[in-house]
Amino acid sequence: MKKFWLVLTLILNITLLHAQMSQVTDALSKNDAEALSNHFVSVVELNIDGTEGNYAKAQAKIMVRDFFNKIKPAPFTLKHKSESSSSKYIIGDLSSKGQKWRVTVYFRKEGNTDAIHSLKFEKE
Repeated sequence: MKKFWLVLTLILNITLLHAQMSQVTDALSKNDAEALSNHFVSVVELNIDGTEGNYAKAQAKIMVRDFFNKIKPAPFTLKHKSESSSSKYIIGDLSSKGQKWRVTVYFRKEGNTDAIHSLKFEKE
């Protein structure tokens, strides 16, 4: 019986993580800073085209929104994701006006969920 509950818990955790990553990729595809910020930890490590620092959730949301408004990117294309017990991240691309941006999102455990603790937008 213990094995059953362990397997069930594992399946639920994997399903929850997949849903969270799906919500994050969806927010990136829609260029929706509000929805994306719902997954931020309280202080986010943010790097937007070389401007980097640690920002409060509200300030990071504003910076991401301004970035999206500035470049008006096409939908996000997921290129890679990694889900291990110690680290979780996704990598993908945004395109805008002939430019390509590499997006890297690192997650950290916050309570029962994985939240974004680092977000990078790097021009290729």
